[in-house]
Amino acid sequence: MRVFDLPEPDFRPLALAFSPDGRALAAWGSDGMYVLDALSGTVLEWLGAPGPVPHEAPGVGFTADGRAVVAFRHALRPPVQVYPLDPGVTARACPKDHGAAFEVGRSGAFVYLTHDSAGLFQIVRWNPLTGETERGAWGRGDLRVLAVSADERWVAGARGSNVRVWGAGGPKPVARAARQFKTANGAAVRALALACDGAFAAFRGPAVWFGAVGDGKVWTIAGAADHPGRDLAFHPARPVLAYTAGQPEVIFYDVAARATLKRFAWGVGQLRAVCFSADGLRCAAAARGKIVVWDVDP
Repeated sequence: MRVFDLPEPDFRPLALAFSPDGRALAAWGSDGMYVLDALSGTVLEWLGAPGPVPHEAPGVGFTADGRAVVAFRHALRPPVQVYPLDPGVTARACPKDHGAAFEVGRSGAFVYLTHDSAGLFQIVRWNPLTGETERGAWGRGDLRVLAVSADERWVAGARGSNVRVWGAGGPKPVARAARQFKTANGAAVRALALACDGAFAAFRGPAVWFGAVGDGKVWTIAGAADHPGRDLAFHPARPVLAYTAGQPEVIFYDVAARATLKRFAWGVGQLRAVCFSADGLRCAAAARGKIVVWDVDP
């Protein structure tokens, strides 16, 4: 286990992501983004971009080759941009009027964006290196949070108290969700995650819930602090959810068995973000001014 002190002690990461090879770690917050060496904690890049604290933290991630980061900047239009870490990579913006919500796929080959127009939304799969797009699920209204399964065959979106899950990669875009969930008492969804095979969705507002996509059943796991932050993450190969619920610990929960597996606490303060590496062998969590990286049992 390693604890890294960020150069700015008041910086609060709200989203984390490992590079595909696990060597780098991006930490996004409303004031900007750090890119760190995941082994030493050395700062490789800093992107300062002060903006308002969002109600729902956007995604962050690396391109498939690990040579660029895809991140959200509130002041830019379109807001989702590719930021090169290598001089040979081309900076690129996502398509116009896209990206109010987005998520980077596990491999980094595709970014999933929302496109809102005339009271409808569409989820678009975008290649951040070539700029090519492919249309996906659509529906009425808009989405504020997106999640993608590790196999990238399922995508979920949330707005307010509603969570919808669609199959992805079919021959044509679909409007009807495979499953829809609703939070208790109409609470707004602040964070969202999908299991590796799309079998379960986890969502968090003033509580942490998970729903079975197959039969539609919903369970409450725990109460939670209702704040922005990507504090839910599924293991990329197992039905294990890592969550913080805004507490000073990370909890591993087996959603298939409905049982807590492990708890991790390091005395670093309230944790707002958590993520797994692409191979599932490491996990990272973030508190104000600090990031913790530790090995996960295979």
